[in-house]
Amino acid sequence: MSNKNLELNNDYSEIFPTHGSPGKVKHKKGLVLGNALPIVAATVATLAMLSALPGVEILQAAGAQVVPTLYAQKWSSGMVEETAFMEFENRILNRLAAEDGALDGIYLSLHGAMTVENVGSGDFHLLTRIRELLGEAIPIAVSMDMHANLPEGIEKLANVITGYHTAPHTDAEETQRKAVRALLRILESGEAVH
Repeated sequence: MSNKNLELNNDYSEIFPTHGSPGKVKHKKGLVLGNALPIVAATVATLAMLSALPGVEILQAAGAQVVPTLYAQKWSSGMVEETAFMEFENRILNRLAAEDGALDGIYLSLHGAMTVENVGSGDFHLLTRIRELLGEAIPIAVSMDMHANLPEGIEKLANVITGYHTAPHTDAEETQRKAVRALLRILESGEAVH
């Protein structure tokens, strides 16, 4: 595999409180790992979390470098406040922009059913903003819960969309790995699939 740079973003859809300001949500700034390998950005707070994230082992085995962005988590509990959503979305977008063209791919592990006040689908909004920022050339792979509510047009924003098939979600980790493997195939072949 050539020096490919990837963005890996996990559980973005579960990071927002239903009530309260984003400042009350505990999270740590992501860290950048090494410079000798290709880059993959991830929403993890620590290196220990990174190594435990499904799919990271596949990326690392392929020689991809992981660049963490943001990780936080909250159980589903209703509509997300717009200000909280925008705070976290902007943090992720700013981290991607800071890579200044160094990313070759993006992986997002989303729930798929996040609804944000005055926005609608938070997952769709995030994907739209990433595409606006990075363009069409960078492939995006997404894994989602089987209960995802996919708005029309989301398939045009992500090259790969995988979903859990079981409840309870015994296949969640394998679904995330499937999305990562598909992203790597796109990067290795040079052919973006929509």
